[in-house]
Amino acid sequence: QWCAAEEAELVLTLTDQKALGNISENGFKSAVWQVVVDQLKVMDMTHPKGSLKTVSQVKSRFQLLKKQYKIVKALCLQSGFGWDEGLQMVVAPEEVWE
Repeated sequence: QWCAAEEAELVLTLTDQKALGNISENGFKSAVWQVVVDQLKVMDMTHPKGSLKTVSQVKSRFQLLKKQYKIVKALCLQSGFGWDEGLQMVVAPEEVWE
């Protein structure tokens, strides 16, 4: 199980690692995944809803988030659709759905 705070930490840590140059043409360097696991362990000490994650689980969750992001991005690019920052969701007027 992943809580929202863990997913946010995953994204934040990967963003930081990318800024540090720990990424190649094929994706993140292998050491990055352990950095994420370690960061989540630290977070787990302060978040009771968290649970320890493995490198495999972290990679899997990243792939899922990446897939979901691509779907949302594609939807937002469609005519009539947009993103509501306050609601944190894709929105469209009623007529777009008809």
